[in-house]
Amino acid sequence: PEERRVRRQVRRQAEFYKHMMSYIGVNTFLWIICVWTVGWGRPIWYYWAIWPTMGWGIGLFFHALGTLPYFHRWGTDWEERKVQEILSREKSRG
Repeated sequence: PEERRVRRQVRRQAEFYKHMMSYIGVNTFLWIICVWTVGWGRPIWYYWAIWPTMGWGIGLFFHALGTLPYFHRWGTDWEERKVQEILSREKSRG
């Protein structure tokens, strides 16, 4: 059971990193096309590539929230460690 959970977590992280690489690659390509067709020195709303970059970026952010371990700092693992810490502290007192 523990190994299965870890494998699932690793698979989810790998999927996130693939998602991130797609985001970087596709948006780089879009920005190259955008700057090539629009040119430099325009107001930001002329650069149409900002909209897919921002929209996809929001999706990527939420994917990271659900996947990466440092966003799970206060998840069930933390709760279990905290319970054990408090129990051992109380046991040593009395």
